[in-house]
Amino acid sequence: MLSLGLGMSLPQRRAGNLPGLPIAPGAVFVVEGDNVAAQVDGRSLAAWMGALSNGRMTFPPNTAPGTEGANSHTLQQVLSDVPGVLGKYPALTHIVIHAGRHSLTSGLESMKTQAEAIIDAYNAANVHVIWSCVLKATDAVGTNATHEATRTGFNAWLAALSGKRLTVVNHDVNFVPAAQPALIQSGGVYPTAAGARVIAGNIVAAMSFLASNHVALMPSANALTNAAFSGASPFTTGFTADSVVPTNWSLLNDTGATVKASVLDIGGVRTVELLGSGAASNNSVDLRLSRQTAYELPVQEGQWVEGGMFIDIANAAGTGDAVGVNGWTVLIGDTYAFRKDHAAASLGDMGGRFSGFVRVPPMKRTSASNFQSFGFYARLATGPVDFRIRLWAPYACVTG
Repeated sequence: MLSLGLGMSLPQRRAGNLPGLPIAPGAVFVVEGDNVAAQVDGRSLAAWMGALSNGRMTFPPNTAPGTEGANSHTLQQVLSDVPGVLGKYPALTHIVIHAGRHSLTSGLESMKTQAEAIIDAYNAANVHVIWSCVLKATDAVGTNATHEATRTGFNAWLAALSGKRLTVVNHDVNFVPAAQPALIQSGGVYPTAAGARVIAGNIVAAMSFLASNHVALMPSANALTNAAFSGASPFTTGFTADSVVPTNWSLLNDTGATVKASVLDIGGVRTVELLGSGAASNNSVDLRLSRQTAYELPVQEGQWVEGGMFIDIANAAGTGDAVGVNGWTVLIGDTYAFRKDHAAASLGDMGGRFSGFVRVPPMKRTSASNFQSFGFYARLATGPVDFRIRLWAPYACVTG
Protein backbone atom coordinates (compact mmCIF):
# COMPACT_ATOMS: atom_id res chain seq x y z
CA MET A 1 0.00 0.00 0.00
CA LEU A 2 2.91 2.30 0.53
CA SER A 3 4.10 1.74 -3.03
CA LEU A 4 3.90 4.88 -5.12
CA GLY A 5 2.87 2.88 -8.16
CA LEU A 6 4.27 5.50 -10.51
CA GLY A 7 5.06 3.09 -13.32
CA MET A 8 8.25 4.94 -14.21
CA SER A 9 12.00 4.49 -14.36
CA LEU A 10 13.91 5.82 -11.39
CA PRO A 11 15.55 9.21 -11.93
CA GLN A 12 19.28 9.69 -12.17
CA ARG A 13 20.98 10.73 -8.92
CA ARG A 14 24.39 12.16 -8.19
CA ALA A 15 26.79 9.27 -7.70
CA GLY A 16 28.17 10.77 -4.50
CA ASN A 17 24.76 10.75 -2.87
CA LEU A 18 23.55 8.17 -0.42
CA PRO A 19 21.00 5.82 -2.04
CA GLY A 20 17.95 7.77 -0.98
CA LEU A 21 18.02 11.01 1.01
CA PRO A 22 16.93 10.07 4.57
CA ILE A 23 14.03 12.24 5.68
CA ALA A 24 13.34 12.36 9.41
CA PRO A 25 9.91 13.07 10.93
CA GLY A 26 9.31 16.80 11.28
CA ALA A 27 11.17 17.78 8.09
CA VAL A 28 9.81 20.96 6.50
CA PHE A 29 10.04 21.45 2.73
CA VAL A 30 9.70 24.53 0.55
CA VAL A 31 9.78 24.67 -3.26
CA GLU A 32 11.66 27.55 -4.87
CA GLY A 33 12.41 28.47 -8.47
CA ASP A 34 10.60 29.32 -11.69
CA ASN A 35 7.11 28.69 -13.08
CA VAL A 36 7.35 24.95 -12.48
CA ALA A 37 7.98 25.56 -8.77
CA ALA A 38 5.23 28.19 -8.60
CA GLN A 39 2.30 26.42 -10.23
CA VAL A 40 2.19 23.61 -12.78
CA ASP A 41 -0.86 23.69 -15.05
CA GLY A 42 -2.80 25.32 -12.21
CA ARG A 43 -1.59 22.92 -9.52
CA SER A 44 1.14 23.27 -6.95
CA LEU A 45 4.21 21.05 -7.39
CA ALA A 46 4.29 20.90 -3.59
CA ALA A 47 0.84 19.31 -3.63
CA TRP A 48 2.05 16.59 -6.01
CA MET A 49 5.06 15.78 -3.84
CA GLY A 50 2.94 15.73 -0.74
CA ALA A 51 0.48 13.29 -2.30
CA LEU A 52 3.07 11.02 -3.91
CA SER A 53 5.05 10.80 -0.68
CA ASN A 54 1.89 9.71 1.15
CA GLY A 55 1.89 12.97 3.07
CA ARG A 56 5.43 12.56 4.38
CA MET A 57 6.74 15.63 2.57
CA THR A 58 5.10 18.48 4.46
CA PHE A 59 4.94 22.08 3.31
CA PRO A 60 4.08 25.24 5.28
CA PRO A 61 1.02 27.19 4.11
CA ASN A 62 1.45 30.11 1.74
CA THR A 63 -0.52 31.77 -1.06
CA ALA A 64 0.48 28.68 -3.04
CA PRO A 65 1.28 26.37 -0.13
CA GLY A 66 4.91 25.39 0.23
CA THR A 67 5.88 27.44 -2.79
CA GLU A 68 8.21 30.41 -3.19
CA GLY A 69 8.58 30.08 -6.95
CA ALA A 70 7.79 32.87 -9.39
CA ASN A 71 7.22 33.09 -13.12
CA SER A 72 10.42 33.23 -15.19
CA HIS A 73 12.66 33.28 -12.12
CA THR A 74 16.36 33.18 -13.01
CA LEU A 75 19.11 31.67 -10.88
CA GLN A 76 20.20 35.15 -9.86
CA GLN A 77 16.69 35.89 -8.61
CA VAL A 78 16.57 32.61 -6.71
CA LEU A 79 19.89 33.55 -5.09
CA SER A 80 18.53 36.98 -4.14
CA ASP A 81 15.50 35.28 -2.53
CA VAL A 82 17.56 33.18 -0.09
CA PRO A 83 17.50 35.60 2.88
CA GLY A 84 13.76 36.16 2.51
CA VAL A 85 12.98 32.44 2.32
CA LEU A 86 15.11 31.64 5.37
CA GLY A 87 13.49 34.46 7.31
CA LYS A 88 9.98 33.40 6.34
CA TYR A 89 10.48 29.72 7.19
CA PRO A 90 12.72 29.48 10.28
CA ALA A 91 11.93 25.75 10.66
CA LEU A 92 12.97 24.96 7.07
CA THR A 93 15.02 21.75 6.73
CA HIS A 94 14.87 21.00 2.97
CA ILE A 95 14.40 23.15 -0.10
CA VAL A 96 13.52 21.88 -3.56
CA ILE A 97 15.07 24.15 -6.21
CA HIS A 98 13.64 23.98 -9.70
CA ALA A 99 15.39 26.69 -11.70
CA GLY A 100 17.84 27.24 -14.53
CA ARG A 101 15.63 27.27 -17.59
CA HIS A 102 15.47 31.09 -17.61
CA SER A 103 19.24 31.40 -17.16
CA LEU A 104 20.30 29.25 -20.13
CA THR A 105 21.00 32.34 -22.22
CA SER A 106 23.49 33.63 -19.61
CA GLY A 107 25.88 30.74 -20.31
CA LEU A 108 27.10 27.71 -18.42
CA GLU A 109 29.78 29.34 -16.27
CA SER A 110 27.42 32.03 -15.00
CA MET A 111 24.81 29.38 -14.17
CA LYS A 112 27.35 27.30 -12.25
CA THR A 113 28.50 30.28 -10.19
CA GLN A 114 24.98 31.30 -9.25
CA ALA A 115 23.79 27.75 -8.53
CA GLU A 116 26.74 27.00 -6.24
CA ALA A 117 26.11 30.24 -4.37
CA ILE A 118 22.46 29.20 -3.86
CA ILE A 119 23.48 25.77 -2.55
CA ASP A 120 26.14 27.18 -0.24
CA ALA A 121 23.76 29.81 1.16
CA TYR A 122 21.13 27.24 2.11
CA ASN A 123 23.70 24.75 3.38
CA ALA A 124 25.13 27.45 5.63
CA ALA A 125 21.67 27.69 7.22
CA ASN A 126 21.64 23.89 7.71
CA VAL A 127 19.11 23.39 4.89
CA HIS A 128 19.51 20.44 2.53
CA VAL A 129 19.10 21.35 -1.14
CA ILE A 130 17.22 19.05 -3.53
CA TRP A 131 17.93 20.31 -7.04
CA SER A 132 15.36 19.41 -9.67
CA CYS A 133 17.34 19.57 -12.92
CA VAL A 134 16.44 21.73 -15.91
CA LEU A 135 13.84 19.94 -18.02
CA LYS A 136 13.86 19.11 -21.68
CA ALA A 137 11.63 21.45 -23.70
CA THR A 138 10.23 21.56 -27.21
CA ASP A 139 10.07 25.33 -27.81
CA ALA A 140 12.65 27.41 -29.66
CA VAL A 141 14.99 27.52 -26.67
CA GLY A 142 14.62 23.82 -25.95
CA THR A 143 15.44 22.84 -29.51
CA ASN A 144 18.35 25.26 -29.86
CA ALA A 145 21.57 23.23 -29.95
CA THR A 146 23.58 25.79 -27.96
CA HIS A 147 20.99 26.09 -25.21
CA GLU A 148 20.50 22.33 -25.08
CA ALA A 149 24.24 21.86 -24.63
CA THR A 150 24.17 24.40 -21.80
CA ARG A 151 21.21 22.59 -20.18
CA THR A 152 22.83 19.16 -20.27
CA GLY A 153 26.19 20.61 -19.22
CA PHE A 154 24.62 22.36 -16.24
CA ASN A 155 22.75 19.22 -15.15
CA ALA A 156 25.91 17.14 -15.46
CA TRP A 157 27.89 19.68 -13.44
CA LEU A 158 25.28 19.57 -10.67
CA ALA A 159 25.42 15.77 -10.63
CA ALA A 160 29.19 15.83 -10.21
CA LEU A 161 29.24 18.51 -7.51
CA SER A 162 30.65 17.19 -4.24
CA GLY A 163 31.09 18.36 -0.67
CA LYS A 164 27.58 19.80 -0.42
CA ARG A 165 24.35 18.88 1.34
CA LEU A 166 22.80 18.29 -2.04
CA THR A 167 20.53 15.80 -3.81
CA VAL A 168 20.33 16.13 -7.59
CA VAL A 169 17.36 14.72 -9.50
CA ASN A 170 17.65 14.50 -13.30
CA HIS A 171 14.32 13.96 -15.07
CA ASP A 172 15.66 13.13 -18.54
CA VAL A 173 15.05 9.40 -18.04
CA ASN A 174 11.27 9.68 -18.06
CA PHE A 175 10.41 13.30 -18.88
CA VAL A 176 10.79 13.26 -22.67
CA PRO A 177 8.19 15.68 -24.04
CA ALA A 178 9.17 15.19 -27.68
CA ALA A 179 8.12 11.55 -27.36
CA GLN A 180 5.37 12.17 -24.79
CA PRO A 181 3.51 15.37 -25.76
CA ALA A 182 1.00 14.88 -22.93
CA LEU A 183 3.77 15.79 -20.45
CA ILE A 184 4.19 19.36 -21.67
CA GLN A 185 1.88 22.31 -22.29
CA SER A 186 1.24 23.63 -25.77
CA GLY A 187 3.96 26.28 -25.50
CA GLY A 188 6.57 23.54 -25.23
CA VAL A 189 8.08 24.85 -21.97
CA TYR A 190 6.07 23.98 -18.86
CA PRO A 191 4.79 20.57 -17.75
CA THR A 192 1.14 19.63 -17.71
CA ALA A 193 -0.38 18.06 -14.62
CA ALA A 194 0.73 14.68 -15.98
CA GLY A 195 4.27 15.99 -16.41
CA ALA A 196 4.27 17.47 -12.91
CA ARG A 197 3.30 14.10 -11.52
CA VAL A 198 6.38 12.58 -13.19
CA ILE A 199 8.66 15.32 -11.85
CA ALA A 200 7.28 15.11 -8.32
CA GLY A 201 7.49 11.32 -8.44
CA ASN A 202 11.13 11.48 -9.41
CA ILE A 203 11.90 13.78 -6.48
CA VAL A 204 10.03 11.55 -4.04
CA ALA A 205 11.78 8.46 -5.44
CA ALA A 206 15.16 10.07 -4.65
CA MET A 207 14.36 10.01 -0.94
CA SER A 208 13.80 7.54 1.83
CA PHE A 209 11.62 8.38 4.80
CA LEU A 210 12.62 7.50 8.33
CA ALA A 211 9.97 5.77 10.44
CA SER A 212 7.53 8.00 12.27
CA ASN A 213 4.68 7.39 14.64
CA HIS A 214 2.46 9.63 12.55
CA VAL A 215 2.12 11.23 9.16
CA ALA A 216 1.70 14.97 9.43
CA LEU A 217 -1.05 16.94 7.76
CA MET A 218 -0.38 17.95 4.17
CA PRO A 219 -1.67 21.55 4.09
CA SER A 220 -0.61 22.08 0.48
CA ALA A 221 -3.55 20.13 -0.86
CA ASN A 222 -5.78 19.33 2.07
CA ALA A 223 -9.45 20.02 1.41
CA LEU A 224 -10.81 18.87 4.77
CA THR A 225 -12.17 21.17 7.43
CA ASN A 226 -10.22 20.69 10.67
CA ALA A 227 -8.02 17.91 9.35
CA ALA A 228 -5.69 18.65 12.28
CA PHE A 229 -8.29 17.28 14.76
CA SER A 230 -8.37 20.48 16.82
CA GLY A 231 -11.01 21.00 19.48
CA ALA A 232 -12.87 18.37 21.50
CA SER A 233 -16.66 18.36 21.72
CA PRO A 234 -18.75 15.90 23.76
CA PHE A 235 -20.30 13.13 21.69
CA THR A 236 -22.12 10.45 23.62
CA THR A 237 -24.63 8.92 21.19
CA GLY A 238 -23.47 5.33 20.85
CA PHE A 239 -20.34 6.07 22.91
CA THR A 240 -19.41 6.29 26.57
CA ALA A 241 -20.52 9.35 28.56
CA ASP A 242 -17.00 10.81 28.63
CA SER A 243 -16.41 10.56 24.86
CA VAL A 244 -15.36 13.55 22.75
CA VAL A 245 -14.89 14.17 19.02
CA PRO A 246 -12.76 16.77 17.16
CA THR A 247 -14.61 19.89 16.09
CA ASN A 248 -16.49 19.40 12.79
CA TRP A 249 -16.03 15.62 12.85
CA SER A 250 -18.74 13.05 13.57
CA LEU A 251 -18.89 9.59 15.14
CA LEU A 252 -21.14 6.60 14.65
CA ASN A 253 -21.38 3.40 16.65
CA ASP A 254 -24.39 1.14 16.20
CA THR A 255 -22.46 -2.08 16.73
CA GLY A 256 -23.62 -2.74 20.29
CA ALA A 257 -20.06 -2.70 21.61
CA THR A 258 -18.93 -0.21 24.26
CA VAL A 259 -16.67 2.38 22.63
CA LYS A 260 -14.93 5.36 24.21
CA ALA A 261 -13.73 8.15 21.89
CA SER A 262 -10.95 10.50 22.98
CA VAL A 263 -8.86 13.24 21.39
CA LEU A 264 -5.25 12.91 22.57
CA ASP A 265 -2.01 14.79 22.09
CA ILE A 266 0.65 12.20 21.27
CA GLY A 267 4.09 13.61 20.55
CA GLY A 268 2.55 17.00 19.78
CA VAL A 269 0.17 15.53 17.23
CA ARG A 270 -3.60 15.46 17.71
CA THR A 271 -4.84 11.89 17.63
CA VAL A 272 -8.31 10.32 17.83
CA GLU A 273 -8.47 7.15 19.92
CA LEU A 274 -11.35 4.64 19.90
CA LEU A 275 -11.30 2.06 22.72
CA GLY A 276 -13.65 -0.90 22.30
CA SER A 277 -14.82 -3.39 24.94
CA GLY A 278 -17.79 -5.61 25.72
CA ALA A 279 -19.45 -7.35 22.80
CA ALA A 280 -20.73 -6.37 19.36
CA SER A 281 -24.25 -7.47 18.45
CA ASN A 282 -24.58 -6.07 14.92
CA ASN A 283 -21.99 -6.81 12.23
CA SER A 284 -23.81 -5.00 9.42
CA VAL A 285 -23.25 -1.40 10.57
CA ASP A 286 -20.22 0.84 10.79
CA LEU A 287 -18.06 2.14 13.58
CA ARG A 288 -16.71 5.31 12.05
CA LEU A 289 -15.11 8.71 12.40
CA SER A 290 -15.92 10.93 9.44
CA ARG A 291 -16.34 14.35 7.93
CA GLN A 292 -19.69 14.66 6.17
CA THR A 293 -20.12 18.15 4.79
CA ALA A 294 -21.65 18.61 1.37
CA TYR A 295 -19.49 20.33 -1.24
CA GLU A 296 -16.38 20.23 0.93
CA LEU A 297 -14.42 18.34 -1.72
CA PRO A 298 -15.73 19.33 -5.18
CA VAL A 299 -14.17 17.28 -7.98
CA GLN A 300 -14.48 18.08 -11.67
CA GLU A 301 -14.59 15.59 -14.51
CA GLY A 302 -11.07 14.37 -15.31
CA GLN A 303 -9.62 15.30 -11.93
CA TRP A 304 -8.21 12.85 -9.41
CA VAL A 305 -9.09 12.46 -5.76
CA GLU A 306 -6.82 10.83 -3.19
CA GLY A 307 -5.86 10.98 0.46
CA GLY A 308 -5.04 8.94 3.51
CA MET A 309 -4.22 8.79 7.19
CA PHE A 310 -1.94 7.02 9.63
CA ILE A 311 -3.69 4.26 11.60
CA ASP A 312 -2.70 2.10 14.54
CA ILE A 313 -4.94 -0.87 15.48
CA ALA A 314 -4.25 -3.17 18.44
CA ASN A 315 -5.93 -4.52 21.53
CA ALA A 316 -6.98 -1.96 24.16
CA ALA A 317 -3.68 -2.38 26.01
CA GLY A 318 -1.74 -1.71 22.81
CA THR A 319 0.28 -4.91 23.25
CA GLY A 320 -1.30 -7.41 20.85
CA ASP A 321 -3.94 -8.18 18.25
CA ALA A 322 -7.30 -6.44 18.25
CA VAL A 323 -10.27 -8.68 18.92
CA GLY A 324 -13.52 -8.42 16.98
CA VAL A 325 -12.49 -5.91 14.31
CA ASN A 326 -13.80 -7.68 11.24
CA GLY A 327 -12.55 -5.19 8.65
CA TRP A 328 -11.87 -1.53 8.01
CA THR A 329 -11.17 1.05 5.34
CA VAL A 330 -10.34 4.70 4.73
CA LEU A 331 -12.91 6.41 2.53
CA ILE A 332 -13.08 9.56 0.39
CA GLY A 333 -16.55 9.88 -1.07
CA ASP A 334 -16.90 6.60 -2.95
CA THR A 335 -13.14 6.02 -3.19
CA TYR A 336 -11.67 3.46 -0.77
CA ALA A 337 -8.31 2.24 0.43
CA PHE A 338 -9.89 -1.25 0.35
CA ARG A 339 -12.90 -2.83 -1.28
CA LYS A 340 -16.11 -2.09 0.60
CA ASP A 341 -18.47 -5.03 0.59
CA HIS A 342 -21.57 -4.50 2.73
CA ALA A 343 -22.98 -7.89 1.82
CA ALA A 344 -20.02 -9.62 3.43
CA ALA A 345 -20.07 -7.15 6.35
CA SER A 346 -16.38 -6.57 5.76
CA LEU A 347 -14.41 -3.54 4.56
CA GLY A 348 -11.00 -5.16 4.31
CA ASP A 349 -8.73 -7.68 5.94
CA MET A 350 -7.28 -6.12 9.10
CA GLY A 351 -5.23 -9.11 10.19
CA GLY A 352 -5.56 -8.44 13.92
CA ARG A 353 -2.77 -5.84 14.24
CA PHE A 354 -1.92 -2.94 11.97
CA SER A 355 0.21 0.18 12.20
CA GLY A 356 1.01 2.28 9.18
CA PHE A 357 -0.07 4.85 6.65
CA VAL A 358 -3.14 3.95 4.60
CA ARG A 359 -3.45 5.77 1.30
CA VAL A 360 -6.64 5.95 -0.70
CA PRO A 361 -5.36 5.32 -4.24
CA PRO A 362 -5.97 8.13 -6.74
CA MET A 363 -9.23 7.74 -8.64
CA LYS A 364 -9.96 9.69 -11.79
CA ARG A 365 -13.48 11.05 -11.90
CA THR A 366 -15.53 10.48 -15.03
CA SER A 367 -18.05 13.11 -13.97
CA ALA A 368 -18.22 16.07 -11.59
CA SER A 369 -18.81 15.10 -7.96
CA ASN A 370 -19.26 16.83 -4.62
CA PHE A 371 -17.79 14.33 -2.20
CA GLN A 372 -19.58 14.47 1.12
CA SER A 373 -17.59 12.17 3.35
CA PHE A 374 -14.10 11.28 4.43
CA GLY A 375 -13.06 9.08 7.28
CA PHE A 376 -12.24 5.76 8.89
CA TYR A 377 -14.87 3.02 8.71
CA ALA A 378 -14.78 -0.32 10.52
CA ARG A 379 -17.02 -3.35 10.96
CA LEU A 380 -17.07 -5.43 14.15
CA ALA A 381 -17.71 -9.16 14.24
CA THR A 382 -20.59 -10.30 16.48
CA GLY A 383 -19.16 -11.28 19.85
CA PRO A 384 -16.44 -10.07 22.25
CA VAL A 385 -14.36 -7.03 21.25
CA ASP A 386 -11.11 -5.64 22.61
CA PHE A 387 -9.47 -2.93 20.50
CA ARG A 388 -7.65 0.38 20.43
CA ILE A 389 -7.85 2.28 17.16
CA ARG A 390 -5.75 5.43 16.86
CA LEU A 391 -6.16 7.78 13.91
CA TRP A 392 -3.70 10.57 13.09
CA ALA A 393 -4.17 13.75 11.04
CA PRO A 394 -5.56 12.86 7.60
CA TYR A 395 -5.45 14.49 4.21
CA ALA A 396 -7.76 14.50 1.21
CA CYS A 397 -6.97 16.39 -1.96
CA VAL A 398 -8.02 16.90 -5.55
CA THR A 399 -5.32 16.88 -8.23
CA GLY A 400 -5.01 16.42 -11.97
